[in-house]
Amino acid sequence: MPSAEELQLESAVVAGHQQRILQLIAEDQLDVALKEVQALAREQPNDASIANLTGNVYFAMGDMANARKSFERASTLKPDSIVAALNLAQLDLRDNKPDVARQRFTAILAKDPANAGAMVGLAGIERALGHDAEYVSWLEKATQAAPAMVGPRILLARHYAQHRDFEKALAIASDLRDNNPKNARVLATLAEVQLAAGKADEATATYSRMVSLFPNDADARYQLAIRLLASNSASLARNELVKAVGLRPGFIDATVLLATFDMSAGNYADALRLARDLQQRHPKAPAGFVLEGDVLVAQKDLTGAQNAYAKAWSMHHSGGTAMKLHAARMAAGKPQAADEVMTQWLTEVPGDVEARTYLADSYVARKEYGKAVAQYQQVLQVDRDNVRALNNVAWAYQQTRDPRALAAAERAYQLAPANPEVADTLASILLDQGETKRAVELLDRAADNAAASPAIRYHLAVALVKSGDRARARRQLERLLQGSPAFPQRAEAEALLKQTSN
Repeated sequence: MPSAEELQLESAVVAGHQQRILQLIAEDQLDVALKEVQALAREQPNDASIANLTGNVYFAMGDMANARKSFERASTLKPDSIVAALNLAQLDLRDNKPDVARQRFTAILAKDPANAGAMVGLAGIERALGHDAEYVSWLEKATQAAPAMVGPRILLARHYAQHRDFEKALAIASDLRDNNPKNARVLATLAEVQLAAGKADEATATYSRMVSLFPNDADARYQLAIRLLASNSASLARNELVKAVGLRPGFIDATVLLATFDMSAGNYADALRLARDLQQRHPKAPAGFVLEGDVLVAQKDLTGAQNAYAKAWSMHHSGGTAMKLHAARMAAGKPQAADEVMTQWLTEVPGDVEARTYLADSYVARKEYGKAVAQYQQVLQVDRDNVRALNNVAWAYQQTRDPRALAAAERAYQLAPANPEVADTLASILLDQGETKRAVELLDRAADNAAASPAIRYHLAVALVKSGDRARARRQLERLLQGSPAFPQRAEAEALLKQTSN
């Protein structure tokens, strides 16, 4: 469903308090948010927009009964309130009652056939039901009914961008910009579409314009910082992050990125200060404790890092926190405790492919190939074309001489023939099976790839020796040892060079 902000339908009363209440909701300070919105309601008991805002707080608290009561009161106070209808329709959809949700907007249209807000509401219902054509149709009707209303056009631009019709998305977003050159939401939408279309420089220029027009917009500065970082303008990016955090103390994403800058520069005290500040400003959010753990890992304080990650985990379970806690426990020599947190998470969210692949990789690193295979197989049940899982399960199969290794490696190579790691795995299996010629061909191509590791170049030398081409193997090893001072197979490469020189 489109938000009231997208429709630009909030009243002046809500506009004066909405940011504060929404910020409290974002910080998970729901008790404080409820007290403040209830105080507003006592002061202005007949304001529909305050009733809507109250319902939003209850919704965030998971109290759907009181949320519905608040939204219904807003609808009673203002029967033509699109915001109330949007909120109630959202609850109707949660209750699997799309026809009831539709009726709320068709009733408004019966009295006001040109009500663009009701049309956008109907569009939202169709989108929730997966009816893309109907969604677009209602948005287009809304744009015709209210040409000056930016909300429907923003939704259309985002829709086309999500469906990779960038020509339409850019046309709509650019036209919006031309007609609303100082509208922050319009500019933000244009930048999003430009990024999706691969026009990174244009998106950076749009975010720069936003910062110029709205110097106190912390979100715009954060987005500009990301773009500057992507264009290797690190110092400028950091300056924008400092300003974003200054404008909005406790801005989680900007604070975490700023702390990352500090850690990379070795300024651990400043990074830790930022982490502790987040903890104070967001006492119920795990972000500050995760960041503290990251800083302590960088300082090799594994005990402190484990405690920080464990605190974050106790506050909110997530795959990211589980993996960080697992890694810290593994580094501290506690594999059983490490695996317990991953097992718990994957029991709660069995479809988390990233976390399950991470655990499988951990088993491979420990040479527990049977456990690794079991995890990779579950990943492939969810995503049969997952190249990383196919490549790694092929390697695990190979270590136990499982005949399934070649088929998995061939499948990974079929999906990603330009990936040097995938080619390396397939070549290793082929080499074990005596198919030296093809192994050399694969490793030749892989070694020419800019992303090829010293290990792949070493494997090429090994394959060349097995093929009988000792002279070329020697040249390969000499270049490798001269150009790569340190790599895991260096001792083996030196020994092989001596062997080929005899």
